[in-house]
Amino acid sequence: MSNESWDDGSAEPRPAPSPGWYPDPTGQGSRWWDGHAWGPPQTPGPAPTGYGSPAAPPYRSQSLPPTHELYRGPGGAEQEASWAVWSHLGPLLVVNVGGLLTAGVLSLVGWVFPLVVMNTVGSRSPRVRREAVESLNFQLSWLLYSLGFVFLVVVVAILTLGLGLFVVVPILLLLWVCEIALNIIGTVRANRPEPWRYPAIIRFVS
Repeated sequence: MSNESWDDGSAEPRPAPSPGWYPDPTGQGSRWWDGHAWGPPQTPGPAPTGYGSPAAPPYRSQSLPPTHELYRGPGGAEQEASWAVWSHLGPLLVVNVGGLLTAGVLSLVGWVFPLVVMNTVGSRSPRVRREAVESLNFQLSWLLYSLGFVFLVVVVAILTLGLGLFVVVPILLLLWVCEIALNIIGTVRANRPEPWRYPAIIRFVS
């Protein structure tokens, strides 16, 4: 058999088969036919069976690669894991630390961090996008809940001449602690990594 063309020894020529892995007539394993020429023999591994049916090379798995191998950005798996964690940790710092330093201004834009991650690194990694989407939905939901609760606090304060603040302010602080705790759980789960979905949120983005 020539390395330059396909010839099965029959008298009547027939079209060359499609590219693929075929049994090597010399008994050395399998050889790759690219449609025009043969590649070198590949061993070990059983030779494919069936004329004209390309098979996988004996040294390559057909299973899908792990999630981190799908990442197409610089830094590989470590960089991907880092961005998955920062999808949750970033808005946690922006909303709470930044919010305290700016009298609550930055707490209104915590959702921007996971949105940027989703549209940049998330376009190259399914794992990072999944974490960023979950974090984005959490930040948008809690922003909506917080604005609604602040409106309720103002109404209660007006109707009760301020006395109602002794009730609603502790509730507001409790909700703040819950928000921080959930964000920390999301960060830890993303670092392991483990599947995690924030409870009681609105799925704005999927």
